[in-house]
Parts: sequence; structure tokens; C-alpha cells
Amino acid sequence: MSESRNGKLKRFDNWTSVLQYYEVKNEKNILPDEYNKIKITKKPEYQEIRNIHIYDFDGTLFYTPNIFYDNFTDRAVNYIIPFKGLVHGGWWCYRESVEAYIRKWIEEKESIPKEMLFNEPFGAVKDGICFCKACKIDSKFWSYDIVKKMQASYESPDTISILMTGRRLDRFYETFDLLLKQKLEHRIVFHNELKVDSIFLKKDYKYTIEYKTKVLRDLLVNFPLVKELIMYDDRTDQIKGMHTWMKNNMQDITKIRYLRNENRPKNIFFDIEVVNPKVGVYESKEQLALIEGLITRNNKNCYEQQISVDVEIYSDFYVAMKQNDVRFLKGLVEYLLPADFENQNFKNKLLGLQFMKAIDFDRRNSKVKWTIDALFFCTYGVFLTVYNDETPEETGVVITHYQDNHRKTVKKMARQLVDGRFKHVIEEKKVLFDLVEDKKLKSKQSNIHECVDVNREYLWSNMDLTDDHKLTFEADFKDMNNMMLIDLKEMENEHTDSISL
Repeated sequence: MSESRNGKLKRFDNWTSVLQYYEVKNEKNILPDEYNKIKITKKPEYQEIRNIHIYDFDGTLFYTPNIFYDNFTDRAVNYIIPFKGLVHGGWWCYRESVEAYIRKWIEEKESIPKEMLFNEPFGAVKDGICFCKACKIDSKFWSYDIVKKMQASYESPDTISILMTGRRLDRFYETFDLLLKQKLEHRIVFHNELKVDSIFLKKDYKYTIEYKTKVLRDLLVNFPLVKELIMYDDRTDQIKGMHTWMKNNMQDITKIRYLRNENRPKNIFFDIEVVNPKVGVYESKEQLALIEGLITRNNKNCYEQQISVDVEIYSDFYVAMKQNDVRFLKGLVEYLLPADFENQNFKNKLLGLQFMKAIDFDRRNSKVKWTIDALFFCTYGVFLTVYNDETPEETGVVITHYQDNHRKTVKKMARQLVDGRFKHVIEEKKVLFDLVEDKKLKSKQSNIHECVDVNREYLWSNMDLTDDHKLTFEADFKDMNNMMLIDLKEMENEHTDSISL
């Protein structure tokens, strides 16, 4: 058993009836039913718990990638969405869709010295935040704020910290084994071991909201002295559902708690901190490989539904960008958007850097510093124009808002590019900034007075500000991808059952 920071032994011996505690044993194959029999040895007795903090996983704690919808036909999307297309579940039911991203994080962390994982290098800490190479890698995959809050919850002796996800126990317990029970250097995030008291995975419920509200009820009933319940989530439908449930059921829960313990707090502070959802990005070739794996699994396990994968590859190229740069540029453009653009019916998804004319294939392996020149607001989208810092005639665009899809938008832009200028431009702004205190960017445009507070995102990206006030970022030609369109369709089953004589 371990000791908390204040010297109290952390233990709870009889909570197994309350918590779906997830603790992976050394055995490779463990049945889901065995989890309810595992002894829990971390926190005080349940009478001493005063606070419960619950953290969502996908999009809140970890930047789990979603599919990039522009790469799929509508029919393919309908197959991939859960409960609609594939009999055995789509993207969010497929372990490899998240595990591949976990392994990608681990591989990047293995590229740096081990001592950097555990220690904050001298000079890398600014305003209490570390900007070393290890933390820059972590920031592409994990939410710094949520990781630090979960760590504080875990270290508090009167708080139980819970990671609660809608992922199914029977499908994803090995995923969390990969994440939390591997060797120590593979579970260090922002220089600390990733720890949580309990992990809840969904079982016995089809819909996540039903399962989560059942967990909330069990926790509040079985921990009668709890006075604070705080959740961190990014899904607005879940947040609304849990607020409604709490409002409708608090009176009954209070009565049950009173029967358990007359000294229970009269009021429970309940709050859900809304987290801005962030998702990771797979490159097109990575995403295609995962979809092919998903369909292979479906066809192997579901004879009555056989799906084919058809891929159309286009000659259009784009350079994949680092996740931090994607988030940074999206936030930057939102800051620069005119007021009349805020209510436009534009999609907002950043694919990468598109080329407006043929590129030199001999230079595809070189790292390039791209300079952001201007921001264009057009009737068909919003985009940044960029040029190669060493070869200015090599130009491209980064599309941030569009009405149809990326490929059609690029084609439309190419048709409207005349003598190096775009037609149908509503407004054009040169992207020029001054760097002020605390790594804040202040636009040099006269009509924008606020600063862009980009502290962590700016330092964790590979952005830079030149002497002539232009923003630059690096994007490598080796990360080039073809634009593609993936279609899924059901094949006719031509199998004829044989008859044994």
C-alpha cells in the first residue's frame, strides 16, 4: 500500500461493490467479470471521501482522432458511424482507431532521452509550464490542463479521481492496459506518471448517458459524505443529459443518502466543466489503413455483411501539419474573423497545406519553413496564403473554413486564381503580429485591439515570428499526402452452403 502526501495510508477494502475498478493483472487474458473481484488499495475508507472528480477520456483528456469526413463518401460515413452501418460497430468501436494513436505517442516519446521524460530541463519552464521537447510531444496528444487536474485529484486524500468513458468494457479494457499498465516511461505525461483511482468502462448499457447516470447515482448513494461532484466532459449532449438527470433525481438520492448517514452534507455541489473538444489527426494513408483494418475485421466476424473498400486517389497533394500548428492556426483565424463571418454556415476543419500549382518532386524530402502571408475571406471559404521561405514562388494555401469539401474548394480557388490574385474576395488581411509580454500576439491590423493569448499553444508549436512581423511554421515535404475519397459498399454474398451426405 502507498502513502499519500499527508502521510495517511490510502486504502479502501470494500468498494468493489461500488466501483467498476479497472486493474489489469499480469495475466495476458483476463475475463471482464474478474474485475469486480479485484482488491482496491489506494484510498481511505469510503466515509472519509468528500469529493468525486470524474474525467472523460476521448476529446477531454486524450486527443483521440476522429475520421476526416472530407475523405469519405456519405455512404461510407453512414457505415462508420456507430449503431448505423457496420454490424460490429464503426470507428468508435474499433480498438485500433485509438490504440494506433497511443502507439504513435509512445514512438515519438521513445525518440528522446529517458531522463528528459522524468525531469524538467533547466530553462524550459516558463510561468510554471514546461516547454521541453517531451512536453511538446505530450501536448499533441494530451490536454495539459486536464492531465494536471486529474493528477491533483488523485493526490488529494479525500478525493476519488475517476476516468469514465463510454467505451465498452469487453472491447477496450486491453486498450487501457496498453495506456496505463505498460512500463513506466511509456505512461509519463508532462513529467508525471499518469494515475487515476478508478476507471469506468461501459457495460450492460447501449447508450453512454444511461451508463454514466447510473454510475453517478451509485457513487452518490455509496459515498454519503461526498459534498462535491465535478465532471469534465466535452460532449454537449452528455452534459445536458447529466444536468437534467441530476435535477430530476437529486431529491430521491438525498433521501437515500440520509438513510445511510444522518451526518451527510445537506447540499451537494454538482458541476460539469465544459471542455473544448480537441481531436487528433491521422494522415490520409494512416486513416485508410485503419479503415481497411476495420472492414477486414467486420468481414471476418460478420458473414451476413460483407463490405468492400473503394478508394479514389486524386493528384492533388497536401502537406500534413503538426496537431499543435493545426489547433494554433484554427484559433488564430477565429481571432481574425470579421464579425459578419461568425454566423456563416462554414465547416471548420483543417486538412493541411494545399498547393495551388505543381511542385518540384525532387524537393519532397526537404524540411521547409512556410511563411503566412495573408488571410482571405471569400464567398466559398476562408484560407491563409503561405509561401516557401527559401523559394517564395512555391506557394500554397491552408483552408480553415469551407462550404463543400476541401478538394472542391481547392479546385474552385484554382479556377479563380488570376495573375496570382484570387477573385470573389470579400476581404483580405495581411497576417502581421507583434509579440508582447507572456507570449501574446497582438495583431498589427488597426481594427483589432485585443491580443491572442497563445502562451502554451504558441510555445508548444513550431511557430516563429520573424523580424518583419510574419508568422512562420515548418512542414516537411516527406509528410505529403494524396487527396483521396473512400467509399464503402455492401457486396452481394455469393456463398452457397454445402450439403453433407
